[in-house]
Amino acid sequence: MRLAGLSHDTFTLNILVNCLCNVNRVSEALAAITRILRRVYIPDLVTYTTLIKGLCMEHRISEATRLFLRRQKLGCTPDVVAYGTLIKGLC
Repeated sequence: MRLAGLSHDTFTLNILVNCLCNVNRVSEALAAITRILRRVYIPDLVTYTTLIKGLCMEHRISEATRLFLRRQKLGCTPDVVAYGTLIKGLC
């Protein structure tokens, strides 16, 4: 994006993560988050919920649960959608 002269923020990060998860490229979405965490951007509730949804879609339930718990430790309090996403993945 930088090469194209476009700026990016948490909102555009969420779009990227959502697109990658929707086409079953969750590992790439997780790698993108790892790179972003080294910078200024802080993933928000939407980012984490989208990643959890993607992990559940790929039947990576243990990873989804770990991410859910880790984000709570980082101060990102889950909402009804986040809980619903994890519960749906567990069913």
